[in-house]
Amino acid sequence: AKYRRVRLSLPYTVTFANFLFAGGRLRLTQHNELFFRTEPLRRKSDRLCYPALLNVSRIPKGKRHIAWICTQYLNCSSRMSWPEQLHALLEHLWNGAFNLSSERHEGESWYTACRSVPNLHPIEQWERESQRDDAWALNVPWLSAPISVGELIEEFLSAGETCGPLWLFSRRDTTVPIVSRFVTFSQEQGRSRRKAV
Repeated sequence: AKYRRVRLSLPYTVTFANFLFAGGRLRLTQHNELFFRTEPLRRKSDRLCYPALLNVSRIPKGKRHIAWICTQYLNCSSRMSWPEQLHALLEHLWNGAFNLSSERHEGESWYTACRSVPNLHPIEQWERESQRDDAWALNVPWLSAPISVGELIEEFLSAGETCGPLWLFSRRDTTVPIVSRFVTFSQEQGRSRRKAV
């Protein structure tokens, strides 16, 4: 592959990191997903859009498709704390190189799947639109995902949910308190920001 730098306008990105409680600590699993939004998250009923990115694989799962973040070369140790593991996942996603790995191994990336979205293909067109307007991506009709934030969290926490070899199980009783604390923390942070403005 030949790599080059591109500067692209992106909408809000929402990363869902899935952790498994094992051996007395939280460990990042291989089942992590990424979505786009044209507005910030405000509530669990907010809807999601699929991300038009390479290296985010489109994988069928029941009534929807997964937006799976490839973590084959993720540099992440089980000795790391869960915030360090999350940071490693985000660094891996945004500071790595985008290529056609999803097309080769999983059949299709979400960038390829979003060929009907205007002005994204070829990548040079997306780059031109981004140069014209930094906030251009906030007005793009991204492909809608048939799931809300809350529904996806519930799907992650539901015992017995599987997606072939990519899905690792999370026990409801060990993960709910952590998710509840995170949601509460996020809501409190949002209220603090609104008061400050």
